[in-house]
Amino acid sequence: MENFRKTIQRRIALMSACNVVAIVLVVLASVGVFPFAGSDDFIHGFLVGVVVALELLRKEYVKENDERNKAIRSNMGGAGRFLPLLFLAATVVAGFFDRTVFFTLLACTWAMALYLLAVKIYYRNKL
Repeated sequence: MENFRKTIQRRIALMSACNVVAIVLVVLASVGVFPFAGSDDFIHGFLVGVVVALELLRKEYVKENDERNKAIRSNMGGAGRFLPLLFLAATVVAGFFDRTVFFTLLACTWAMALYLLAVKIYYRNKL
């Protein structure tokens, strides 16, 4: 039980650190340190949404950690379920530089997330 508690504490600390970095990047972008590609308000709003989503995901993590959900996640494809998070990080970075790359990565992220959602729903009904 103690190992599990340490694991949870490490993950919460990691997510909190990601939230702080995201907030700092949004604040720096808001004051003009990082000029957006074309100063697009959509990209700025997207970055703010990522910060909010990370906070919500951190809170939901504790609820998701039961035996049934562990079985569902093991059937979903192992490490492949983290690819949308990597693409999301790349999308955030691309938003600072190029609009076309930003929207392309955003579309890829949505496609992967929807696929994983479909697989998760399938295994929830199957198990």
